[in-house]
Amino acid sequence: MGQRANLILVADRQYELYYSHWCANTLPRDLFWGPDHATKFVQIQRSVDESGWLDNIWAEGGAVVDRDNKVLMLFGGEDVLYDVPLRRVYLQMLQRVWGQWTVRWAHQGIADLADYVAYPRYLVCSEWHDDVPDEASPLAPPERKDGTNVVGTVRLADGTVRVFPLAGSVASYLFAGPDIVAHCPEAEAVDCERINEWCGDSFPLGGFHIDMAAKSLDYWTAFYAPEPVGAAMMWPGWQVTWHRDRYESQVLATDGRLAFPFSSTETLQQRVSEMLLRESRLGGVAAIRQFTNDELAKGSKVTVNPWALRNDDLPLDRTARERIVAFALGAVDSDSP
Repeated sequence: MGQRANLILVADRQYELYYSHWCANTLPRDLFWGPDHATKFVQIQRSVDESGWLDNIWAEGGAVVDRDNKVLMLFGGEDVLYDVPLRRVYLQMLQRVWGQWTVRWAHQGIADLADYVAYPRYLVCSEWHDDVPDEASPLAPPERKDGTNVVGTVRLADGTVRVFPLAGSVASYLFAGPDIVAHCPEAEAVDCERINEWCGDSFPLGGFHIDMAAKSLDYWTAFYAPEPVGAAMMWPGWQVTWHRDRYESQVLATDGRLAFPFSSTETLQQRVSEMLLRESRLGGVAAIRQFTNDELAKGSKVTVNPWALRNDDLPLDRTARERIVAFALGAVDSDSP
């Protein structure tokens, strides 16, 4: 149980690694308030040696605060990790607060952080072969429309485009390889303009576009993605491109007809503001303490990782947060996302 994260502070051409058991979900809020506050937040976490690096299975969040080059790279959060339009508004606001710093999203999670400080990527990356299905996943819609979180599009050799609302992960379809093309029946397809009926108010977590004539596969993901090299191995002879979170690539591939569900800029601003102004809480620590006490009362033997009982928060009073959020809102483009 936990929301584990690695945090890295770079200064004087050296980096120091830190570990937090609970901040992955709150990291976008914890780091929002500017470089000095973020630096202090990182420094109160548990300092660890290289054995404290998490891998892409355990790292649910992380950040690099590079004071030498004025770079912030991060990933995590309960909302912005999965919602691309929401994240873009958040990053616009974050950039305004951080001023002259370069703000980046770590699209490959902990691997991007390791790359940044020249720590061997292979030491933090587990193999993706566990996601390889035994057989091609059919391009069939979920039983319930609100179960749609992936959008697949296929351009047939005659130029016809078929759109498939799907459930699961992008990886489960990519690793099926070209055989998946045999599973794109017209009966399961929907009109481009109707895909939002399947997504509802939720923006997809990813999508892919297959062009039969061009033998090309393009995909995008809201968060962690299969290594492009690994995906390409499943599509020999095809051009495979990962567009990170640029869902626009799929819209262009369907001649602009694919209509994803969008919230208004005002709605996204409100959601980000509520996230940033939410009061800190020690829910995970409290839950573990309660569980431990309950088990001890039953006479059970319980061993608890001491770091699971540590949640190092750096509170900022609400008035200061409201002032910073109001300033940050001035950065949001009315045409977002």
